[in-house]
Amino acid sequence: MPLDVLGTQYVIVFANTSDQITIMGIGEDITVNLKFPECPGNCSLPDCATKDVSYQMRGIVECNHLTYSCHVDLTGSMITSDFPVSVMVHTANQTLQLPPINTWGRKFIVASLPYTLFRNFSLKMVSKEANTNITIQCYRENGTIDTFDIYFNESGEHVVKSISTASNCLMQSNKPVLPVHMTESEEAMFIIPPVEQYSSDYLLPAELCREDSINRSLIIISTTNHTNGLRMDGLPIADNIFQRQKIGQTGYTRLFVNLGAPKLHLLDHTAPNIVFGVFLVCSTQTTNYVIPLGMRMAPIAEKCKSTSSIPGDGLDNDCDDLIDEDICDNSSTDDFHNETDCATTSREILPCLKYTDTNEVEWKTTLPNDYDYQTCGKRMTGNTSNLCELKERLYGVWRGPDNSFCVSESLSVIAAKLHLTLNGTINVTLADILNETLSITNKLISKDNFNAGNLKSVIESLDLAVTIIEERSTLGTTKRERENFISVLDRLLSSVNVESWRMLNQKIKTTKYVSTIMSIVSRFGFQVHVNQLEDVIIVRENIVFESKKGFIDDVIFPNVSMLSSSYQQMRDSVNAMIFFSKGTIKNNLNGSIDYTAVYYRTLTKLLPSAYGFDIGSDVVSFSLPTFAAANNLFPPIQIEYEHVYSNKTNSTCVFWDFDKG
Repeated sequence: MPLDVLGTQYVIVFANTSDQITIMGIGEDITVNLKFPECPGNCSLPDCATKDVSYQMRGIVECNHLTYSCHVDLTGSMITSDFPVSVMVHTANQTLQLPPINTWGRKFIVASLPYTLFRNFSLKMVSKEANTNITIQCYRENGTIDTFDIYFNESGEHVVKSISTASNCLMQSNKPVLPVHMTESEEAMFIIPPVEQYSSDYLLPAELCREDSINRSLIIISTTNHTNGLRMDGLPIADNIFQRQKIGQTGYTRLFVNLGAPKLHLLDHTAPNIVFGVFLVCSTQTTNYVIPLGMRMAPIAEKCKSTSSIPGDGLDNDCDDLIDEDICDNSSTDDFHNETDCATTSREILPCLKYTDTNEVEWKTTLPNDYDYQTCGKRMTGNTSNLCELKERLYGVWRGPDNSFCVSESLSVIAAKLHLTLNGTINVTLADILNETLSITNKLISKDNFNAGNLKSVIESLDLAVTIIEERSTLGTTKRERENFISVLDRLLSSVNVESWRMLNQKIKTTKYVSTIMSIVSRFGFQVHVNQLEDVIIVRENIVFESKKGFIDDVIFPNVSMLSSSYQQMRDSVNAMIFFSKGTIKNNLNGSIDYTAVYYRTLTKLLPSAYGFDIGSDVVSFSLPTFAAANNLFPPIQIEYEHVYSNKTNSTCVFWDFDKG
């Protein structure tokens, strides 16, 4: 699949327990997470199928890859990444590239195959969302109909149905699913493309079948009343049809075409808005293997938004589950509105011409509605993109470089210094590196250059700084390290960075980096306790950090009366508090506790909506050492919040589960 249709979310489908997963990324620092389905009851699966894992793929080489295997069926496992990746499943006999879940569909034709050696095949289906209903109607030549009704209670659930190889089936669901066709011997499998992804033309290379193939044929799925318009190499395909089967009352017909000797073929239709599905069947002496051709890979599983139609743009402009289905008059402006979805035309559209921008990045000539990707310009690292937008349906105009994930070279140097410090190969103090990070961050913010890429880089640098402190084990932290560390955090949490946080959350599509901030501070707090006899209280404009030992006395955090008058804004705006009574400390924790507490004044503005909820208060954190028996506390902890939104309903208290990322 080309890079522009790769995704950040995939669900794994295995044929058998010996399969392997390969994940590939291109030229980026990419975090890949592998989450396994819950193991119910007395689970006997190994850790490699139950304990979620996360990998960091470093962009120091052009192409990165990692491989995962477990010797159990990992179907239903979820792969997520912060940048697009390619995901492949390796069986004993083939490699299958999986489509990202935003391309899954809801309507499928499952056609019978020629030359099969088995009476039945296995149809494996995986759900994208909870509460998914699937209905399968299979039509046999003798007129009988087999019906299957399937319900998925959760996302990532899967089921296997055995279906007669002589049947042609219509499969429909209320939510996107991924069906996979497997032989009963589990030696070969292929993904069944949804009808919504069918195309209006296909180019069939001569070399797709293996050299030992003794027969090459096509299965074509077309609406019954449009089969006569199908062409191969510009000629009607009717003369090459070996078998024609109507699929019950579905309105679809299955065509079987013998190809003969290998050669290049072009398949299309006399009407450019008519789509059809094509499967190449390669037959050897021992087996068949099937290659579905030409999925559009449009993001049809995402929420559709009505857009102006551009002829042949490959999008569902009018949100009717059809793509480029209308014939539009190019000479008229009336057809191009949100209620039409125009097929491609022969009218020539001018591309965006190559040019060099002010950052010395050279952009290549690009067709309208396409992106050009380049390395970021001078004094920056990473990749940038530029969209060629179609104007007046006649010509392309550059939108302008998107440098939101370019990283300042100065911050890349900071990351390199931290790696060298971790390895013990540089003679620079951590406090000095943190101070340099603060200086660079302040400079970038003052010049309005602190984009999402720089924000992500500083967060990852702070994560590395805490790792360095943890590696020192019993040394703890110095006052300069603490002051500089919290000062950098304070700048990241400033409300002036709201747009950078919004872009980071939008591109990554998770709250990963907000979660990372809180996790970093929690880990940092535990290290502050090491070899630290005095209480540590650090107050900044956007954060209060407290690392103390609480004896038999009430613990109130944040204690507004203790905040310096120089932080009047913080004193006036605190609207969340934790109260830990002296009775709780005495009864449950042997009279004293080491604790780390953090108050985030601006985190509410930086957190995106999630699962239909908005964060409705400030965020407060209170952590005890892992060895503290903090169960069934009495009296219980009191937590007070003041609501940010006065017009919201259905409020609920929540906590942050770091294990869920």
